[in-house]
Amino acid sequence: MSIVIIIFLKTTRQQIFFSGTILTNLLLNNILKNIFQRPRPTLIHLVHANGFSFPSGHAMATTSFFLSLGIIYYQITKKKQLPFLFMIIAFTIILSRPILHVHYLSDVLAGTCLAISITLIWKLLCFENPLINSDSSNQKNLLSKSHSK
Repeated sequence: MSIVIIIFLKTTRQQIFFSGTILTNLLLNNILKNIFQRPRPTLIHLVHANGFSFPSGHAMATTSFFLSLGIIYYQITKKKQLPFLFMIIAFTIILSRPILHVHYLSDVLAGTCLAISITLIWKLLCFENPLINSDSSNQKNLLSKSHSK
């Protein structure tokens, strides 16, 4: 699904933002699961789940996917309705994980907060970076200041 979305994004920045966000979240989730190695809740799981519990991979993936899409959609259209709908879908999926007994609430909260942070960092890097977004004269000024230090 993510690959299809990347193909249809209009700019290279959007493609880098979306893929960078998704891949960073995936990588960080795997690293943190192996560091913490927190077992899943001992309640009977209502769906199949394996691996470690903390942080929630579903929370991280869902948050980064829908938040990234919402940011890109808002940049293109300046409409807030669909990004708001994206976040409702994301939070529904996220909240289902403790309800299904496959995560603790702290797992999904940590996963959601991490994904929001990573997505916003990528947004800053791709769309609000003064070295990328300034006109050519401002870029030269910024570069000459950094070389003179």
